Amino acid sequence: MLTDPIADYLTRIRNALGSGHDEVEIPASRLKLEMSRILKEQGYILDFASQPGCITRRLLDYFGESLADENCGHCHFCRTGAPDATITLPATPIPLFTDDDVEEIRGLIFEEHPSLASPRQLTRFLCGLASPATTRAKLTRRPEFGRFSTTPFRTVQSRVEACWEEVG
Repeated sequence: MLTDPIADYLTRIRNALGSGHDEVEIPASRLKLEMSRILKEQGYILDFASQPGCITRRLLDYFGESLADENCGHCHFCRTGAPDATITLPATPIPLFTDDDVEEIRGLIFEEHPSLASPRQLTRFLCGLASPATTRAKLTRRPEFGRFSTTPFRTVQSRVEACWEEVG
């Protein structure tokens, strides 16, 4: 049986988030470690970089695996024995939503586009996360697509949900 490790990885994360879980178990691989690093870099795994110690060991522990050797030999901590520089998250200030931003969100809600029929779908669209439905509808060509790509997903989602309730 053939499986797609990337689809499996993303599906497990999506299902865990959808179910309200804070943790998810995923079989580890170098590809998944790199994907986790990118997700962290983009602000999706917020506490990863703020913890001290071996990054590889932390990732493996996070995914339910263990490191055979005491020292991975390639992260900063294992190479130098010193903790990496302290990282304060988020690294960049999160911009506040303006009245124009709120009006743009409300405008998209009023359009009642089938591909943006829920707060989560609209949030994904505003954060620049395409879906088959938004791609088919050519919504990814609109200027609003990815408008808040540098704002954390949950921050955008909170604002979209508040607008959704106001429009009701």
